[in-house]
Amino acid sequence: MELNLNEFAKEVHANSDRHGWWETKRSYGELTALFHSELSEALEEYRAGRPNVWHAEGTNKPEGIAVELIDVAIRILDYFGAVNAHMNSAETITDLIKALPQEVRDDMIDWPFPDLVAFMHSEITHAYDDQENQEMTGHHLMVVMAIAFYWIRLQAEDPEAILIEKHEYNKTRSYKHGRSEAHTSEL
Repeated sequence: MELNLNEFAKEVHANSDRHGWWETKRSYGELTALFHSELSEALEEYRAGRPNVWHAEGTNKPEGIAVELIDVAIRILDYFGAVNAHMNSAETITDLIKALPQEVRDDMIDWPFPDLVAFMHSEITHAYDDQENQEMTGHHLMVVMAIAFYWIRLQAEDPEAILIEKHEYNKTRSYKHGRSEAHTSEL
């Protein structure tokens, strides 16, 4: 049985809240910038030639290209949990991927990774532009997650396993991860 993303969004948000990331009101602009930053971190992992998933010596913190894409999904799920949004037709990773048009899935096979990241950035920008319409914002953000999950599957990795591993790691992190309030961009 696959993970229910609606329920998981509540759990992700509860963890984020426990760690102090929602102590003060967060603007949608801040959230959008954080979505973008995770994508940029995925691109940096790619440019550095790092693997999809790796662990620094002596740590249990997952790192890598796929993990940064999962961080985008975690931030989006945190947002969904915060606004109590519900993914009606896409409750699992498989549902989300199937909701992507087949032509997009077919095209993604040939996209260079930087193009994939640029497309995801574009969808996040569309979500920002449509922020007054929660349904459209949610649609764009679900597309971003679907693309991330599908790309990870194309790399013969399990997006659900990585999602759970990173969430479990996030649960062990310190309050605001030891950062001052002025530095709140880490998951």
